[in-house]
This record gives sequence, C-alpha cells and structure tokens, in this order.
Amino acid sequence: MPSERVVVVVVAEQHRGFWARELTDVPPANIVVQPRNRGTAAGVLLPLLSIYLRRDPMARFLVLPSDHYVADEAELKGALVDAIRNTQPDDRRVLLLGMTPSGFDPEYGWMLPALADGRGPRAICRFVEKPDRETAEDLMRRGALLNAFIFVAPAKALLLLFERTHPRMLGMLSRCVREGMERARLERLYEALPTADFSRDVLQPSTRWLSVTAVPDCGWSDLGTPARIQLYLSGLGRRPDGRFGAERSRSAEAEAC
Repeated sequence: MPSERVVVVVVAEQHRGFWARELTDVPPANIVVQPRNRGTAAGVLLPLLSIYLRRDPMARFLVLPSDHYVADEAELKGALVDAIRNTQPDDRRVLLLGMTPSGFDPEYGWMLPALADGRGPRAICRFVEKPDRETAEDLMRRGALLNAFIFVAPAKALLLLFERTHPRMLGMLSRCVREGMERARLERLYEALPTADFSRDVLQPSTRWLSVTAVPDCGWSDLGTPARIQLYLSGLGRRPDGRFGAERSRSAEAEAC
C-alpha cells in the first residue's frame, strides 16, 4: 500500500459526548474508539495495530497527546520535523522528544541522555517514571529531560517494545484487529485486558531501545492535572515575556552512560 499521511484520533467511549461533534470532519476509519480505559499502553497499541495490520506495515508513527499547551508551536513543529527526518522505517529505536525541566514535578517521567558529540538524538542512560523528589533533583543536576509523551517510531520498533514487555496484551489485541475489530468483540476483550501505563510499563524497562532529542524552549506544559490547569489559567506559569512554560536557567550536561 502506498504510504500516506494519516491522522488517527484515539478516544474513549465514555467521553463520546465530548468528542463526537468535534470529530465530524474526521473519517470514521481514522477514529479508534476504546470501549473503556485500560491505560495508555492499550491506547497506543490499538491504533498501532490497526494501522500496521490493516494499512501499512512500514508506517512511521508520530504520537501527540491532546492535553498539552505549547506557546511557540513553530518551535515544536521544527523539532517534530527534525525527529521525523531522523527516523527511518527500519530503525529499531523509539525517538522521544525531551523537554527541559524548570523544577521538580512528581507526575513526569525523567530521561537522562548519554553524552554525544554535536546535536541530534542521543541514547538514554536512565528512564524514571514519576520519581521521588531526591531522584528527580539528582536527575535534574545531571541534565535529565522530561518525557512529554511525544515520540516518533517505525511501527515495528514500537511493536518490539510491546513484544518484550507485554506479549499477552499484544497477542490479544492483534487477534482482535486481524478479525475485524468488531465492536462487541472489542468490548469483551477490553473487559479482560490488563491495565498498563505506556511510560512506566513499556518505556521504562526498554531504555536500550530508546533515544531522545532535546526540544528547544517552546513554552511547553502538560495540562493533564488540575494543578497544572489552574497554574495556566491563573497566569502564574507565564514567564516575563508572556509565554507559558519553563525558562532555560541552567546548562547542565548529561553524564555518560
């Protein structure tokens, strides 16, 4: 099948009242509806399999969460374009985009890049999802980046992560997708499907198969918690230049693996 750019939206059935009207201009085939919440691992794997098995096994994926704020969209777009250019269909690694932290936040994942000559993707020495304060502060001192849940990868590279970490989930969803993703069957499957977090349960144990590229300051924030939304709405997170996000106040260098 010839390659093409396709936007696939992943939604939850229980949120239909919020997304149904918003997605009227999206082809139904490009909307993947999960019958219930089984964590972000299933949220990534189901659309991954639907494209890999039914459309294009050589597809490259760019995954973007919907609950983020970006002050400088052009800056982030440039980083995304570079990440796509640095990812080939036969790559075995998943390339994550890392954001510079401005302080400790227990709800983020932290990635410690390896030292490398020049700019561009680097291997990851350590990946810690939601660390304690002492660990996060140590990682900050050593030049760690925040996991924004934005990444680029060939389909096969992502499938290999699931094969190593969640073979049962991979097998269950693969069979369902191959047999047509019939709604009643998918609902029964999700009742038995284990709940798993993509960052904690798939990325964290797969460090050797990950790389990271640092995103220039773009005023990024994850608005996935009430506290961060309140910070944004109150204006307390805005910098002196009026943008929202982290200031680059340090130049820590990452340690070698």
